[in-house]
Amino acid sequence: LLDWSEQSVDFLKSNSGKSGQGMPVVRNAKFYFRPGFCWTNVLQPTNDESKYIKCREKARGVHDVASMSLFPTTDNLTANYLTVLLNSSFIYKYLKAFINDSVNLQINDFRQFPIIVPAPAQLKESEKLFDRAVSIRKRAIAGSLEPNDEKAELALVQKDVETFVRNLYGL
Repeated sequence: LLDWSEQSVDFLKSNSGKSGQGMPVVRNAKFYFRPGFCWTNVLQPTNDESKYIKCREKARGVHDVASMSLFPTTDNLTANYLTVLLNSSFIYKYLKAFINDSVNLQINDFRQFPIIVPAPAQLKESEKLFDRAVSIRKRAIAGSLEPNDEKAELALVQKDVETFVRNLYGL
């Protein structure tokens, strides 16, 4: 059980790294409770042609090494935009061909991706794609969308993601 009261958090922050038994060590606190995006650090092998990194939104919270996380620092590269890019087959194929052909996908691998800074219209389009996918998942979780319908609707979003990324990269 963790005590996240203001008093406890203040204690953790003000005593981090001090010597003495039981004193806390808070690392990378600037990233706590920030939204971002994440992926599992081990890619699951699949037998089909549709291999993707399977990047997802990361809610506000304390983060753990079991889920690799990144936090955009500019307004033109939002977590949602990067999530859309990283869920494309182009980026997955680029990863496997030029960066890392193993099943482990680390943060340093992401630093090597050729990320295009989008124009405002492109950013807006990526946000719409992201919102469409999230809306479908939320409807499915709420029970108002059957699994086969969810799969079909997400396949349409994926098709639009692929078109968006191909156009963005001039392919």
